[in-house]
Amino acid sequence: MAIYAFINVKQNKTYEVEMTCKYDLYQIAAFRMLVFSIICILFNFFIVFVATYYFDSLDFIKAFIISIASLFLFSSIFLFILTRFKNRLTRYFSIFGWLGANFFLYVFNVDYYIELVSNISIYTWLIVTVVSTFVYAKNLKKLTILRQREGMI
Repeated sequence: MAIYAFINVKQNKTYEVEMTCKYDLYQIAAFRMLVFSIICILFNFFIVFVATYYFDSLDFIKAFIISIASLFLFSSIFLFILTRFKNRLTRYFSIFGWLGANFFLYVFNVDYYIELVSNISIYTWLIVTVVSTFVYAKNLKKLTILRQREGMI
């Protein structure tokens, strides 16, 4: 959702106008990513709640932590790549690589994929969630500060 807004600005040729504003495009994108992450957490909560209602074997806490871990793991990787690499191909590869890897594991061997995700302990998922959330917040702040410094030079 966040990358759509960024691409939309580039295609509508409003990038230059937004760059002259008090907040630049990257600061707005960082804020949007934060808002979208909060919305996704609420959406994941609802989906996992409904799924545990229909599937008795599903553990709500573990499923919710796995969904949050994947959300922040992807977001932190994407922000890391966004702040470190200038090449568009690398940025696009990070998005499509994440989706492709998960899709590949799910489609070609769904039993292995489910077993792999299920056999990891809830404590490991909790650690991944906390660490990736911390890295996400750090990279979000770095993105805002980095673009501010680049604009001042």
